[in-house]
Amino acid sequence: MHASWEQRFETWWRHTPITPMNLSSRRIAGTIADVYTSVRDGDTCLAMKTVSSDSKKIMHDNIMLFSEYHIHRMIQEIYDKEERPSRLVRLHWIRKIELRGNVVVAFALDRLHETWYHRTRGGFLPTQWKQEALTELHHWNTAWGFF
Repeated sequence: MHASWEQRFETWWRHTPITPMNLSSRRIAGTIADVYTSVRDGDTCLAMKTVSSDSKKIMHDNIMLFSEYHIHRMIQEIYDKEERPSRLVRLHWIRKIELRGNVVVAFALDRLHETWYHRTRGGFLPTQWKQEALTELHHWNTAWGFF
């Protein structure tokens, strides 16, 4: 039997030290998570997703981001195993950091130059993007069992 997300998170949380991070001021605020768009990690510039600055349920949101990272990584590994071109943003790491006086989950991913959010702000989403997403999600569902 697999451990629940809460159990997996609790084990990770207990055994993971806090990593000091210097964050940029370039932050895109979301409902559950914020994305820092330019985080230096050695010689690399990454994006970092973390708990929303106005979160009312920090530990709940930590578990949500922890599970999101691991599901994303699992799908990324399936792409690699099948030698299919990945349709996901590449992940780099997950850490526990201190941010605004709270300890939160943070994970790094490649930087994006454009997202669906940016494209749809004006109500425009190219049909090609929609079709590519639907085709990929259909494959995830039928071949991999993801919904």
